[in-house]
Formats: sequence, C-alpha cells, structure tokens
Amino acid sequence: LLLAGAGRVLGNASDGLKPGQLFAWQALFNATGGRDGRWTCCANSYDDPCGCDEAEWKRVVCNQTTGMITFVALSGCHLAGPLPAILSEWTELTVLDLDTNELTGILPKEWQTMTQVTQMYLYNNKLSGTLPKEWQTMTQVTQMVLYNNTLSGTLPTEWQTMTRVTQIDLSNNDFSGTLPKEWQTMTRVTDMALYKNSFSGTLPTEWQSMTRMSVLQLDTNELTGTLP
Repeated sequence: LLLAGAGRVLGNASDGLKPGQLFAWQALFNATGGRDGRWTCCANSYDDPCGCDEAEWKRVVCNQTTGMITFVALSGCHLAGPLPAILSEWTELTVLDLDTNELTGILPKEWQTMTQVTQMYLYNNKLSGTLPKEWQTMTQVTQMVLYNNTLSGTLPTEWQTMTRVTQIDLSNNDFSGTLPKEWQTMTRVTDMALYKNSFSGTLPTEWQSMTRMSVLQLDTNELTGTLP
C-alpha cells in the first residue's frame, strides 16, 4: 500500500486481481530467481504485477474488470528456473512471452487451461521434455515459438486442434519421429520451421491443405522420400 496525503491510503494497480492470479505471479517470481535478485524487469513487482510498466515497454497487462492477468512479457529478463504449473490460473492470458531467459524443466501440461492464449514465446531457453498433448485446448493460438531449447519426443497429433495457428517454430530442438498427417487441419499456417531436429519419414501428402504456407524449413533432419 502507498500512503498519500493526510493519512489517505491508496492501493496498488493489482488490488483488484483475483487471489489465484497474484499467487501464480508470485510463484513465477519465486521459481525463476525474482526473490534472489536475478530479474532485471519487474524486480519490484512481487505484490503488484499490474504496476510493472517500464518506460514504453508493457510487461504485464491486467483486466481490471475481471481481475485477471491477460498479458505477460518478460523477454530477456534473466529468469532462471522451472515454469510453475500454477500459471494455469491465468485462464484469460492471451500473450506469454518468456523468451531469451534461462528457463529449465518441462512444459507444464496443466497450462491446458490457457485456452485464450494467442501467442506463446518460449524460445532461447533450456526447456526439456515433450510437447504436452494437453495443450490441444489452446485453439486460439496463432504463434507457437519454441526454438532453441532441448525439447524432445514426437509432435503430438492432438495439436491438430490449433487451426488458427499461422507460425510454428520448433527448430533447433531434439524432436524425432514422423511429421503428423493430422496437422493438415492447420490450414492458416504461413511459416513453419522444423529444421535442426531428428525427424524421419516422409512429408505427409495431407499437408497439401496448407495452401497459405510461404516458408517451410525442414533442413538438418533425417527425412526421406520424394516431395509430394
């Protein structure tokens, strides 16, 4: 709380947040070095994420009507550590930008509740594990950018529900297996980068439905066969 005038008490910008929203923010703060002084952005916003507005760079946006966090951008802020599953509380989040940090661990399947997210930027980190099939609920996503991590496993066929996606960048990871024909539903995709992985098999003929594709990067894999 901030004191102003003759005993008048003013609240911070986050006073209207629902408890789960603030709890999730504080979990991220604690898990990724905020308490240890690592964060170079929003370092003083433990109790007031909605008040983190640095110059012209908007770091956190909150909906004061619903009491929900809707936008978080902490790119290059020196976050280090795992992604808390409790961020699943951010059910009205539309943008999550945590790229170019030192994040580790897996992508939480619990984030399946982020059904309103449109942009997910987690590239340039040290994330591992597989792509959660549970994220199939993110049907509003338009950009899924996860390059330069150590993610592995196969591409989940369940992601065929992401029919609004226009950009997918999973390059420079450790993915393997075949390219899922089920992704033929991604008819709005214009840019797909899957290079520097260990994909095998052939290009699915079903991907002919991706008629808006302008960039498809598949080099440095183990793909075989002819071009459909």
